[in-house]
Amino acid sequence: MELAINIKDLNFSWQKQSMFKLHISRWQVEKAQHLFLYGKSGSGKSTLLNLLSGVVSGYSGSIEILGQDLNSISAAKRDQFRANNVGMIFQQFNLLPYLSGLQNIQLGQYFSSSNSDSKQQLLEQLTDKLQLSGSLLAQAASEMSVGQQQRVAVVRALINQPQLIIADEPTSALDSELRDHFIQLLLECAQQSTVIFVSHDKSLANHFSQQVNFADLLA
Repeated sequence: MELAINIKDLNFSWQKQSMFKLHISRWQVEKAQHLFLYGKSGSGKSTLLNLLSGVVSGYSGSIEILGQDLNSISAAKRDQFRANNVGMIFQQFNLLPYLSGLQNIQLGQYFSSSNSDSKQQLLEQLTDKLQLSGSLLAQAASEMSVGQQQRVAVVRALINQPQLIIADEPTSALDSELRDHFIQLLLECAQQSTVIFVSHDKSLANHFSQQVNFADLLA
């Protein structure tokens, strides 16, 4: 069994929030699973995602992502590992408003060491599939609709062909039609990747082959 995520005896707390403690005895996710992780707002789901991506450290225990122990490498190497292996989609998309759609995607490409020729081919495939025309990609992100920003965020997350994709409440501001369309596009474009999709809305679970209650991880 090849694992995308392997957690053992994880303990974490924010220094200024002594009441919050995250403890997961064991959690394993196989490669290429599309997993829906649901739980109440404020329960610690986003904190876990930040730990999985290597954005946050200072924990005890072990977090292995794609076989790499995150605690055994420096912050700079964690950043490089994340750029090469992890695609992230955020609740507010985190596009730079003054950059064009294409420039936002290229910013994601910049930090990765993967082959530039293959990236260009993938860029053309993804933008075609997601119906992002050249004229649309030339617009500033601030001029795009929410749905258009969303599609740009998907391309940025997928452009480096990451083995792991982490999506943190990316549909919370969308109506039901846009929400379902977004999830379908994401999973279609990420068929070969492991996807961890987090939401407090359990009604989204039927899009995914695996569902996990965040509270069960803490038990």
